[in-house]
Amino acid sequence: MPTAITNNAGDTAANQGSAGTRGDFVTLPTATTSSAGAAPSDVAGRGTAGHGGGGGAGSGSSYAVVGNAGTGNASAGSSGTAGDTAGSQAPVQPGMTLVLGVGSWGLRGHSSDGSSWSYCGEKSTGDDHSPDLLRNVGYGDGVFIAVGGDKNGRVMRTLDGVHWQDDVHPTNACGNEGYPNTCLTWMGGVAYLDGVWLAGGGNGATMRSRDAGASWQAVRGRFPEKHIRDLAAGSGLFIASTDGGALYVTSNAGESWTVKNIWSGASSSAYLHVVHGHGTFIAFAQGACFISSDRAETWQACASSVKGSQSFAFDGTRWVASISPGYATSVDAKTWTAHTASNVPGELQWGGSAWFGWRGDKFYRGATLDSFMPVASPRGYRAWVVGSVLPGNVPGPGSVCIDNRGGA
Repeated sequence: MPTAITNNAGDTAANQGSAGTRGDFVTLPTATTSSAGAAPSDVAGRGTAGHGGGGGAGSGSSYAVVGNAGTGNASAGSSGTAGDTAGSQAPVQPGMTLVLGVGSWGLRGHSSDGSSWSYCGEKSTGDDHSPDLLRNVGYGDGVFIAVGGDKNGRVMRTLDGVHWQDDVHPTNACGNEGYPNTCLTWMGGVAYLDGVWLAGGGNGATMRSRDAGASWQAVRGRFPEKHIRDLAAGSGLFIASTDGGALYVTSNAGESWTVKNIWSGASSSAYLHVVHGHGTFIAFAQGACFISSDRAETWQACASSVKGSQSFAFDGTRWVASISPGYATSVDAKTWTAHTASNVPGELQWGGSAWFGWRGDKFYRGATLDSFMPVASPRGYRAWVVGSVLPGNVPGPGSVCIDNRGGA
């Protein structure tokens, strides 16, 4: 799968999102409510999504993983259509682990085990820069939020993967908001932390929700006019990653930002992916990797043994990085131990009771890191996340998502 972290298409228009060919994923908090397969507290993950995706992130008290863009925010023509995997998808039940993927033309798919998937979405128009382009998806406290758009800030919301509120931030919702207008600018990243959702995208547009993603308001935090490609959260902070390899840190949910230029020599279109776990941030891209254990104040280079890893995940006890051939583990993200194993995918995510991952066009699952097996070939996802369906959230608000892809 592609490994370059560069924007090949470039955003030339004020609200135009660029294409990408790979993605990554990052931890987001889940609720602390007990449920089947609930994850240990403070679990993080990051890896490359199978077919690119919008930036997104978050972390906090529990787990979840998001797929993000590698070379932009959705690779034109690279996503294809979702492949319906054989097998019937079990009805969504409270307490169920839910793997949820999103993509072009409103593509959404969900699975409880990574093997069998249910899909919905619209028919391809040939140009995936459409108002219903979904670039990123995040999870927090029982809520899944998908963001994207083209010349709009599209937000879709679900509690169960089946029922969706399709456009909770429509183009007429912002009034005289000013520039950049979050209703008229694509969103590339989303993160959740301590009851707050934060999203960001083209030209530094940022917006926030304090009502579980049901409504969004612009944040005028004087973010520079740079495209936000990734968002992460943890240790009381949100971190935005922009073109040129810079990180921007906020401790007040976007009201003000501090820049961290930790990647010297980054190209103008390269950007870092960020993941959080147990008080540590890891920021990485192809050929670059940095860690911080002091709330993003200072950063050091990662150990050379994991510098080229495509993903990092924290399972509540240890960090895990994908390496060849196998994986590496660490308790502090500084000293790593290599383990040889087969079938370990490049993208790793801990789901609370099982590991999930992606390599090439295959989705993997394993009870342990040494027992991965390919279980499905879903196609078209630009981003994906793992969360759980909470009691009282079935059925969720909104309408049942209909599959109008036309024989995909």
